[in-house]
Amino acid sequence: MTTRSPNQTLLPPGLGIRAHPGDPRHSQPARGQQCQKPVIAALNGHAVGVGITMTLACAARITHSHAKIGFVFARRGFNMEACSSFFLPRILGHGRALTLVTTGATCAASDPAVRDLFAEVVSGDEPAEVLPRALALAEEVAGKTSAVATKAMRDMLYHGPATPEEAERLESRVFFDLFRGADAREGIRSFLEKCEPRFDARWESDKPAVWPWWGRKQKTETTEDGGGVMGWLKSKL
Repeated sequence: MTTRSPNQTLLPPGLGIRAHPGDPRHSQPARGQQCQKPVIAALNGHAVGVGITMTLACAARITHSHAKIGFVFARRGFNMEACSSFFLPRILGHGRALTLVTTGATCAASDPAVRDLFAEVVSGDEPAEVLPRALALAEEVAGKTSAVATKAMRDMLYHGPATPEEAERLESRVFFDLFRGADAREGIRSFLEKCEPRFDARWESDKPAVWPWWGRKQKTETTEDGGGVMGWLKSKL
């Protein structure tokens, strides 16, 4: 038996995820993107529809050369979901994204139309090799990179400013905080001593002071314009 709270709506059987109308924070892709550690997806079979869109928020995807990939929504009469309208054009570019959703075609993972969705396409006759490769990549990321730095940069890519000038200001503010942090000191030390780093910083205590900058930007704009319509009315009294 499946239970649900009043604010949840079960999607059609077989999709395996739930929708919370009006609150995208509860969607599986949103939770993956908000995760403080990089998420790596291993696709050892075909990924069509939600099977591929639910992985787009991950930091990396690994699949097999025999896998078929398809954004088939137009052939089923409904729209793309799972935040894919946000992630797909940012990963592949609007040109290829439009082609994929317009045709609804299914193609091999090695096809140029979808190849750049994947960090690696494992070749050979054994799809079972996909998971070990994904775990190896996860071990490399966990052992050699700062989780705080990767989280900050992922958010900079997906919540970046609209202009080069604003991007430079944001990069400078984030860099100012991270460069003074424990992970930056460890990164420099390990480089000079030619040894493996041990990054121990935690997002809760070591994140950039400006984070989340996208929320702060909205507040700043609201303040600067005098609080919208009410601010304008008050200025006239």
